[in-house]
Amino acid sequence: MLSASGHAGLLHLGKCIHGHVCRNRLSLDLFVRNGLIDLYGKCGNYGKARTVFNNTTETNLMSWNSLINCYGLHRQTEE
Repeated sequence: MLSASGHAGLLHLGKCIHGHVCRNRLSLDLFVRNGLIDLYGKCGNYGKARTVFNNTTETNLMSWNSLINCYGLHRQTEE
């Protein structure tokens, strides 16, 4: 759902999913966190993408790729 929301530019839907996960104290495993970084990045909210990345205790190649892609899409090459 997060990936589809990001590809379609449906930031509101992605935020609803993120809120639901947080409100219900569901696990934000690395797969979900990477999906959130990707979602926020594709929807132009690179500040929120960076916040999710910074709050991730464990990152992997997908985490970094999602964040780098986010900055590249929005010409934030200095970041």
